[in-house]
Amino acid sequence: SEAIHGTNGAKSSKSYAQTIARGDRSTASFTRVVPAIPTHHLESPVNSSATKNVLRRAMVTAALLAISSVSLAAQTKPAPAKPMEMDHSKMEMNEPATGWKELDAFHELMAASWHPASGKNDLAPAKAKAVEMAKAAKTWADSKAPKGCDTPKIKAALTKVNASTQDFAALVAKGSDDAVIKSKLGAIHKTFEIVEMGCKPLKAAAK
Repeated sequence: SEAIHGTNGAKSSKSYAQTIARGDRSTASFTRVVPAIPTHHLESPVNSSATKNVLRRAMVTAALLAISSVSLAAQTKPAPAKPMEMDHSKMEMNEPATGWKELDAFHELMAASWHPASGKNDLAPAKAKAVEMAKAAKTWADSKAPKGCDTPKIKAALTKVNASTQDFAALVAKGSDDAVIKSKLGAIHKTFEIVEMGCKPLKAAAK
């Protein structure tokens, strides 16, 4: 019985040793298959604090960039559009007729002459139309004024327009200085407006 037990014990010891050996080999195999994880990648209190500091700086930087973008957008906002300036030359040329055809004929010549001279200091159109203006002024002065424009004030102004326009044509013909020509043209225009404004009620009725 003891012999048998001894034999069995020896076998058990041998089997246990083999099992341990196999276990060692299995562990070695597992070690080869799954590499060890480097410990320096594991989070530590120091690394955690550093990470938080980096994140905090990133958040502060992002906030500053956002504020800068808003400020820059406010600075680069397009300026408000300027009010449109009215082109009085076109307005005058497109105004409805007064019903006094001779006045309207002179008005067309005056607008085509005065506005380039006053706006761009271009006297070429006025010089080119000087003779035609003089003829139109005389025809206008000799015509009968409509009832709405037949007043002493308008008659006096029309007489002055006619005389000044004849003088203007003479100044252009003899090649007077541009400053003199422009001044005379401006005076004619100013007097013409007295007549043109005085006939506004008739112009309104013609609309």
